[in-house]
Amino acid sequence: MEKINVIRFVGVLLVGLFILNPCVSYSTFTAWEGPGCDFAGIVYMGCDCFSMDYHGAFDFIFEGQPVHLFDDDNWVGNPHTTLSVNTTDCNHGFGWKSLIIPC
Repeated sequence: MEKINVIRFVGVLLVGLFILNPCVSYSTFTAWEGPGCDFAGIVYMGCDCFSMDYHGAFDFIFEGQPVHLFDDDNWVGNPHTTLSVNTTDCNHGFGWKSLIIPC
């Protein structure tokens, strides 16, 4: 009887973990030193605010969270650009200096 209770407890625990913590994917914004998408780069992901060091090229992979891109370092005011679809530009630099990925 003890073994059945332990197995039942583990089963309920696993079901609870899957319900409460489903697999979560986060949108990612990669900035390259560039120009081109094959130099040093930094990947920004998760729900946070980031300042960017590289401005040569970018790749945005949309996984449900948009990215808000700002022309200043401090995320002040309205974003200059908001992306909510997969977007890549390996040919041109950009002037955005900070970003927010909200959740």
